[in-house]
Amino acid sequence: MLSLQLICLVVGLPGRLALPHFSMQRPGMATPEPIPTLVRRLQGGGRAVQAAAVEQLAQLSAAHGQALVEAGAIPALVRLLRKGSRAEAEQAALILLGNLALVGASAAQAAAAALPLVLARLRSSNLGLASAAAGAVGNIVTAGVEAQQAARAAGAVAAVLQALRHGGAASTDLQENFSLALKNLLIFDGAVQPAELSSAVAAAPAAVALLRSSNVATQHHAAYAVANLVLAGTEAQAVAAAAGAIPALLYLADQSRDQLVRRAASTALGHLADNKQIAASILAEPGGKAFLEVLQIMGDALMKAVATSALALAEAGPPAASVTPVDEQPAQSSQAASGSTFVHASTQAGTADTAGPPPRRTRICAAPGCSTTSGLRSCRGCRGLRYCSAACQVAHWPEHRPECLRLRAEAAARGQASGGAVP
Repeated sequence: MLSLQLICLVVGLPGRLALPHFSMQRPGMATPEPIPTLVRRLQGGGRAVQAAAVEQLAQLSAAHGQALVEAGAIPALVRLLRKGSRAEAEQAALILLGNLALVGASAAQAAAAALPLVLARLRSSNLGLASAAAGAVGNIVTAGVEAQQAARAAGAVAAVLQALRHGGAASTDLQENFSLALKNLLIFDGAVQPAELSSAVAAAPAAVALLRSSNVATQHHAAYAVANLVLAGTEAQAVAAAAGAIPALLYLADQSRDQLVRRAASTALGHLADNKQIAASILAEPGGKAFLEVLQIMGDALMKAVATSALALAEAGPPAASVTPVDEQPAQSSQAASGSTFVHASTQAGTADTAGPPPRRTRICAAPGCSTTSGLRSCRGCRGLRYCSAACQVAHWPEHRPECLRLRAEAAARGQASGGAVP
């Protein structure tokens, strides 16, 4: 079995994933007081004073996270959680703590000291509080392997799953935080221990269910959660596949309008395809073979090898004319003429218009339902159509394949007739 690594998206932070800030700002809130003053109130005020201070600090966290850390906000939040406060104040404190954990490595380490307190709220019957705790856990464990292992050992995965079973999956807002926690809790470094494998196996059905959320951020987190957990071993892969991961991921890889979701779904499918039995299931799904054909050409070295191996399982082997990669040079877009019809690059060639300059046209992605006009790249097989992404090319391939073959055959015939090379 090939050794696969999770594709991470954070520039400058290898092995970590891009995580969003929570927001506590509400219309009509007063301008926050100076940060040191708010931190002092958080440290020594009564519960009402602390609640007001933590809410104002949360309002500042996105733009002034470093200043909050330097003013001592993290230790003050830990003390608040240790002493206990009203549910609203604790929820705001958890959100703020999760945001500050992303400021830097030292902040993440400081926030990690609060993990036992955060996990206690994750088990709360108050789903709003549990959701805020899940988001905080998801961010805090970016401190590193030790934080991830400590959270898993303390039962964080089981707590997330329990919250999802008890209503956490009903709200898209709650789903986002729980899926974030699963994604980062299920990153395994090195050999997977039996307890970690059990966590991955237990989380697989829930992660697959979250793939079907209507929330784009939840889809993104859930796809990476699946991509992470299936690396734990064949048992986790089998459970994920049995829960319906393959059709759900293929749908997101083909149909999602969000590039990050498509990339996450493609990564998860690539990891699953490394299992030959599951690769056969991918090939049997509508669009599965076309997806692997694109991955074979456009994926990184490991993904190409996985796709090639998976396609070799097909009875007929890889098709003679597989999906061809898009050209590396982005197509140049032009402005749309008023009332003109969108046309593809294949309509550009032909005789010059002697009646005057041709109308200006706007090219769009050839995939049905996609209206993207920028960053288009040509199908390298026929040069006739252009796509905005590999996912759109996969979706359109069954319809485009006959035309692609015809155009390639015509180009070959022209090359032979002229005695030149085939373009």
